[in-house]
Amino acid sequence: MAAFRAYFVDGKNIAKIPVLVDLAASIGLSRKEAESILDTRAFKAAVDADWSLSQEEAITAVPTFVMNHDKLVGAQPYEMLERLMKVHGVKKRK
Repeated sequence: MAAFRAYFVDGKNIAKIPVLVDLAASIGLSRKEAESILDTRAFKAAVDADWSLSQEEAITAVPTFVMNHDKLVGAQPYEMLERLMKVHGVKKRK
């Protein structure tokens, strides 16, 4: 939520290491450890694996909603999400 708020509400560039370090600190994580992880790219393999998966699945935008190979790309109105669920037999909760 901190990254979401920083980007969409505060207009911060979350691709910048100082911004990410500030976000980490704002939610109680170690500023020093966050900076080290980002500087050394400690999770590079996991991030690269996620990128590979998104390419394999032809996911080109966030959010992308996928059900049984059907996709809705980008922010969608409630009715579109509801239709995707109905087509795939998902029943509405009461």
